[in-house]
Amino acid sequence: MNISLNELSSYDYFLPTQLRKELKEPVGELLRPGTQRYQEILNTPPKCIICVGDIVSKTFLEKGVLPKLMITDGITKREKISLLKTYNFEKRIIENPAATITSKAWIAIREAMHSEKRIHLFVEGEEDLLTIPVILEADKNKAIFYGQPNEGMVMVFPSEELKERLIKLLMQFERRRAL
Repeated sequence: MNISLNELSSYDYFLPTQLRKELKEPVGELLRPGTQRYQEILNTPPKCIICVGDIVSKTFLEKGVLPKLMITDGITKREKISLLKTYNFEKRIIENPAATITSKAWIAIREAMHSEKRIHLFVEGEEDLLTIPVILEADKNKAIFYGQPNEGMVMVFPSEELKERLIKLLMQFERRRAL
């Protein structure tokens, strides 16, 4: 598909009901707590990581691993959660309602990924779908981790094939040009 990231990020996306089941499937390697692979990743994580989700971010922070970018909403399973300390992250607050990807959130992700600083994007709303623009904006050397509810976390290295698949999926969302 020949569409630029700038063009994609100029829309607000709204998740249609029929795609919810498909989006619950992991798009990378599922890492389950208590397994040897899970422990290997936490003990020797990839060089540059991005975390989407509160539990995933907290898990790495508690191991002393500081992500390049962390995207959280302060809620897990409808309960508030604290990330303990902010460490040396620059905190930016963004809005992104549930079941959406806003253009403003997408652009904030892009800017954070190009920053020299470690960034914590705190989402007022919901961060779940923001994994999609993170994967689309990241290069193949970045390891992206996001939560898989009641199962563990997913590790993704963004390939061109995965990006194409996610763009096709995004084209099935309801979308509106952002103002």
